[in-house]
Amino acid sequence: PDVEELDQTRVHLGLRVGPQHVDRDVPRFGVGDGLRAVGGDAADPDDFNYHVSGLDTGSYDVHFSPRSPVGVGYLRSWWNGAQDQSSATSVPVTDGQESSGIDPNLGEGSAISGDVRGPSGASLTPGTSGRVIVASVGEIGDPNDPNSVYFGWGANFDETGSYVVNGLPAGEYILRISAEDPADNGYRTSFLGDTAESRPTTPGAAVHVTTTQGAVAAGRDANLALAGKITGTLRGPAGGPLAAGTVGQVSAYRAGDYGAVPSAAFDEDGHYVLSGLDAGTYTLQFEFDPPTSGTGYASSWWPT
Repeated sequence: PDVEELDQTRVHLGLRVGPQHVDRDVPRFGVGDGLRAVGGDAADPDDFNYHVSGLDTGSYDVHFSPRSPVGVGYLRSWWNGAQDQSSATSVPVTDGQESSGIDPNLGEGSAISGDVRGPSGASLTPGTSGRVIVASVGEIGDPNDPNSVYFGWGANFDETGSYVVNGLPAGEYILRISAEDPADNGYRTSFLGDTAESRPTTPGAAVHVTTTQGAVAAGRDANLALAGKITGTLRGPAGGPLAAGTVGQVSAYRAGDYGAVPSAAFDEDGHYVLSGLDAGTYTLQFEFDPPTSGTGYASSWWPT
C-alpha cells in the first residue's frame, strides 16, 4: 500500500478498501478496489481526513497503512484494530449514503536504523541508491533460500547510506540490503550480520534484530562488498555487427543459486554489462526478441 511519490517530509496514510470476501482467511482485493493515500502534517493529526467514493452497496474491509519519515512510526491496522483481514470488522455501505466515523486509533510502532557503507566502512560511491527490506523471523521459509522470505517492510537510502525502517510491530526481524552504484560494478546484496563486516548471503545466517514498541533499534550498520561484473559484445556471423534493431538480453546462471537470475539487455551495438554479481563461475544465455524483419538470431550459450 505504500505510494512512493508522496512527499517524504510528511506523514502519509495509505488507505486500501476492498469488498469483504466469503473466505476472509485469504486476504485479497479484487478488480476495481480502491487505493487512496492521504497526506497529513505530523504536527496536525486532525489533518488525516479521508473520503473514498464510488463504492457499490456491500460490506467492505478497510486497511490503514501509515507511513512516517521519522521516529518509530505507526502500526498498520485493519478496521477496527484488527491485525489481519480475517478478524477485521467490515464496514457496510449503502448507495446514496455515507458510512462515517471509521476513525482508527493507530498503535505506536518500533523502528530499526543504521548506516550502509562500502568495504571497510568506506563511503558509498556518489550516486548510489539502495534499499533495506525487513522480514519477521517467522516469515523465513527455507533458511538457505533468500527468495523464500516474505519481506513486509522496507526503506530506501541514498549515497549517505542512512536508513530507518519504522512502523514495525515489536518483534524479531532480519534485514536484507541491496545497492546499485553508477559505476556498474554494484554492491553485493547481503543480509545484516552480527558485525558490519559480516555479510550473510542466506536468511538463516542473518542476525536477528529485536525491537520494542516505541523504541528505535539503532546502529544496525552494514559494510557492503563490491560485486563483480561480466561485460562483452555480441557479434553477428563471421564477427560482423548485429543487424539493425536487434533486441535481447543476457542472463547469468551459477550452479546452486536460487531464485532470480541476473540479466541485462544489450545495446544496439551488442554491448552488455552484467553487474552486481557474486564471485563464482557463470554460464551465460543470450536470447533475442523476434525481429521485425528477417530471420533473426538463435538463442545461444557461453561457453557453448
